Amino acid sequence: MRIRRLALTAFRNLAPARLEFDQPRTVILGSNGQGKTNLLEAVHLLCVTRSFRRARNEQFVRTGERAFQVEAEFDSDLRGRRLASVSGGRGGLSFELDREKVRGLGSYFGQLPVVVLSPEQAVVTHGGPDQRRRYLDRLISAQSPLYLEALFRYQRALRQRNALLARGEAKDPQCDVWEAELARSGLDLLERRRAFIDDWLAEFKEVYSKALSQDLPVDMKYRCTLGTGALPPEEQVRETLRERRQRDALRGGTSIGPHRDQLEFSLDGLPLRDFGSQGQHKLFLLALILVESRMLQARTGEVPLLLLDDLFGVLDDERIRLIGESVDRESQLLVTTTSERHLEVLGRDNTQVLHMEGGVIRHG
Repeated sequence: MRIRRLALTAFRNLAPARLEFDQPRTVILGSNGQGKTNLLEAVHLLCVTRSFRRARNEQFVRTGERAFQVEAEFDSDLRGRRLASVSGGRGGLSFELDREKVRGLGSYFGQLPVVVLSPEQAVVTHGGPDQRRRYLDRLISAQSPLYLEALFRYQRALRQRNALLARGEAKDPQCDVWEAELARSGLDLLERRRAFIDDWLAEFKEVYSKALSQDLPVDMKYRCTLGTGALPPEEQVRETLRERRQRDALRGGTSIGPHRDQLEFSLDGLPLRDFGSQGQHKLFLLALILVESRMLQARTGEVPLLLLDDLFGVLDDERIRLIGESVDRESQLLVTTTSERHLEVLGRDNTQVLHMEGGVIRHG
């Protein structure tokens, strides 16, 4: 999939613009704070209905304006020309795909596959278990609407059960209802997570050792709060939740389930988070992004669009060259950077340059 045209109105600090992308690589060049990341954010929001940064809807709107709009034309590997738009602000966001209003966002996922590498992604390896759970949920949701639906059901049941326990209503019959949904959708999530991780780990080891030419062994472990081995039957999970009501009420939340599981990364037998160097973290993150792109392509049939934000702030020159060697030749890259020198590392062939200053975008 490739983006061909992009129109922006009142998005963040960006001046109104109509852009054309006619090369496999686009480099957005400018000093810090000029709006380069905002441009990538607009594309990401359009493709997957959310920002890769923590942001509220009203923050997307340019100061002094009431609403924003982003529109784009894509070339799909499977469906040909596609049109997408997003508009709104404080009152909510509205998405359209091929001129039809999107009613359920679950159906939108995977339609316009995109992968992003940015400084914000560092929390995946540096952060706590909640960051890796969110990353895992995002990866699988982008490839499986059924997983996303199960995740929505699980999160709703979790909020309802926790609210009942917080109000001291552990004996309310509604607890049974929400625990039944927690058991049902939770087991669905776990089955899908396990199947995904099996494929993901094999692909990750391949990329890390061969595409990135690294010798140290890497691994991932999924720690399930429901125990190791085969998943328990649904009734057993419901009974366990029932037995834990008082304990969970005292601790302030549900203590077992996919929302408490942990995904652990290791390098050479040691936890990456605790023992990995900065360079090893960056290389691990690069491998994750490359694997995400490959798996998205395998599952959707589309070559994902790659958004690489502040690339030289995340990776060194050597690893950026590895990107050029490892990324599928059909992939389109949108890259932000602060120095024209970096163009020499990326290579100028098949590359267009956009200059960004104070939110104003001009072609190089």
